Amino acid sequence: ADRLSLINEVIREVNKVLKEMPRELTTIYRFSIKGLDVVAEAVGTVPGAVMDQFSMDEYGGYFRIATTVSKVSLEPTGMLRWTRSNNIYVLDMNLTIVGKIEDLAVGERVYAARYLGDLMYLVTFRRVDPLFGIDLSDPKNPKVLGFLKIPGYSEYLHPYGDKYLIGIGVAGTEEGRGIKVSLFDISDPRNITEVSKVIIKGAFWSPLFSDHKAFLMNTFKDYIAFPIYGKANGLAVIKLSDGRLSIKGLVSHGSCIRALYIGDYIYSISHDSVKAVSDEDLSIVGTLNLIQGFK
Repeated sequence: ADRLSLINEVIREVNKVLKEMPRELTTIYRFSIKGLDVVAEAVGTVPGAVMDQFSMDEYGGYFRIATTVSKVSLEPTGMLRWTRSNNIYVLDMNLTIVGKIEDLAVGERVYAARYLGDLMYLVTFRRVDPLFGIDLSDPKNPKVLGFLKIPGYSEYLHPYGDKYLIGIGVAGTEEGRGIKVSLFDISDPRNITEVSKVIIKGAFWSPLFSDHKAFLMNTFKDYIAFPIYGKANGLAVIKLSDGRLSIKGLVSHGSCIRALYIGDYIYSISHDSVKAVSDEDLSIVGTLNLIQGFK
């Protein structure tokens, strides 16, 4: 009994020290640019770490930021236990916190975020993908309006008109993983729905997951395109029509990193070549070798 009491006392003291350890903080600076002069105007901090530029936004005189906080504690078994939670902070132009939501989706971390005016959409993930709709219209009182839980998770979110949000990420299905493209109806952020989805089997990663410039959208012809890697390797082209997604096809192109369109053609770009593709049937009409003759 004395030994157990001693162990429990040690665990309590260790956890007390862990709780008092400096927290993970993100420091934010605001600068004004006047001609050639750059002046530091304000500095502020928020708990947690920020994932990428889409986790931050300035709108209506306020700065909004989503962070993930990691905490550690000592279990009775002697093992360290890490827990995560997510926060959303609203700061004024002095970078003082005026509104916040803390401890959102405990045990998960931020995977994707998108701000659309007074609304924010946030993806966290552990086992399923919650897509949160968050109201930021009152900077001092941000609140969660609704959320949708589906298998897998989105790594990138992109608006499509006023009604839809496109999510691209990893599928978690009984058949295994692939790259999943979802179309969410966000016309009512209290009731977000996944109205369409496609899964690209044989693909496991995309440069889009770490670089938004790998995403291509043609709103005139209603398609999106992005590079994929895996057994399926090249440029995936997805058609959007009447609120539905369909796989238009795959342009086979090793190490594809970017795409752009000009007129009726899609140009798939890798480190060593450019392929010109008809957007009608995805047939390759020309290839430029970028390293031919450079040795």
